[in-house]
Amino acid sequence: MVEKLMSRTEAAERLGVLSEAAAPAVRAPEDLAESVLSRARRRTGVRRAAWGLGAGLTVLASVAAFNVGQGDYFMVTQPSAAMAPTVAIQERVVFSKAATPQRGDVITAHVSDDGSEFDLISRVVAEAGDTVSCPADADGRCDAVLVNGAPVADPYLQALDTPPFPRTTVPDDAVFVLGDARDIANDSRLIGPVPLDAIEGVAVEIVDGEGDHRSVPGAPQRLAPDDGQIVDPADQVPPAETDPVQP
Repeated sequence: MVEKLMSRTEAAERLGVLSEAAAPAVRAPEDLAESVLSRARRRTGVRRAAWGLGAGLTVLASVAAFNVGQGDYFMVTQPSAAMAPTVAIQERVVFSKAATPQRGDVITAHVSDDGSEFDLISRVVAEAGDTVSCPADADGRCDAVLVNGAPVADPYLQALDTPPFPRTTVPDDAVFVLGDARDIANDSRLIGPVPLDAIEGVAVEIVDGEGDHRSVPGAPQRLAPDDGQIVDPADQVPPAETDPVQP
């Protein structure tokens, strides 16, 4: 019996599917599968062709594994509502390791509070030397966050409430961050300004459950990875505090 061999197109598609399954959070160059097949086609005979395909799968898996942690970008899945409505629960955020955080950027950082360490995703609202506050009005509500005395426009927040908090001056080499869901987020109001050296990445895009990519509302425009760049997986951040933030 003669075994039917896969066509070139079928083999390329299979290699692509298997490589994605081996490392779903890693983007490999689109022509990698074709390159592997080209090596296999130079061999003759059914046995050698089959060996070439198997070796190709090994190469794909090895390339993905070798490059994890080596790229300029990584991805985090948001498990909480701390950044709603900007980032919904279970949406993924792609971060750049090389970008310098600016006011408006969404960042992820490894921070500590009362002896415990955790990761957070939050938004930079003030930089070193800035003053930031959310003063209460006569009704005990805060109408707007003030940075250096000027209100910050937050159209991406869809008029969510911000509990009042006192005036803070951001120290050198730090930023003041707020979660976009300001009534529940654990951020600089509770843990203080975040040191720059604790920041692990700056968000460049958001990926929804359907795999569609969008820019980060309210943030400076950032360069997102293209299809030939590696995007490393990263650990999830813990859920935000569920109790309302107290002034």
